[in-house]
Amino acid sequence: MDIIRKIIDDPNPCENLIIINAWNEWNEQAVLEPNHIDNFAYLEVVKRVYEYFA
Repeated sequence: MDIIRKIIDDPNPCENLIIINAWNEWNEQAVLEPNHIDNFAYLEVVKRVYEYFA
């Protein structure tokens, strides 16, 4: 979340790039899907960043 905050606070299209590798790689612990602990938190962050820059 810290990197997202930095990008929002200081947008620089030449340096700020976020690559979403996978939505549901549970074995790799690379998960954006909703879960019982975080609910939709990760997807909400992706949505907020997308809406901010779109």
